Amino acid sequence: MKRYYYTFGTDEHFPFSGGWIVIEAPDIKTAHEIFRAAYPDRTPGVLNCADYYPEAVFNETGMAKGNRGACCHRHITYNEALSILPHIEITVDGRALNARPRNWRQAYNTLQNCAAVSPFAYAVAIGPDGQRREYVTKGHRAVALGK
Repeated sequence: MKRYYYTFGTDEHFPFSGGWIVIEAPDIKTAHEIFRAAYPDRTPGVLNCADYYPEAVFNETGMAKGNRGACCHRHITYNEALSILPHIEITVDGRALNARPRNWRQAYNTLQNCAAVSPFAYAVAIGPDGQRREYVTKGHRAVALGK
């Protein structure tokens, strides 16, 4: 897992004054998703921080000794991030799945995999926005109810 550093300046609207947080993620795109889940954009499309760096670049900046009088405020591991990233909760026949799909296509693919194992099941998927979708598995396919 790679480490990415999100730094803060003096803007009073930043989550912190000075310092940084560290996010562990497989790539920068995922690190940004994790950051946005924890600290939403104030302006759509603009991260709520002063800047961000991969670990090697951050170490070259000299900020590791302190940034505007502050140091590391938080370290988010990838496992912790999985609990804060928006995801779709899926239950099959009343049992919650461990899978944590982050969009409806991933949810459908997860249910297709369930259908291969449990050909006659009822599933409910609830998205981070509260949207609810119901499915049944027929044979070895997941079918959305109401379609």
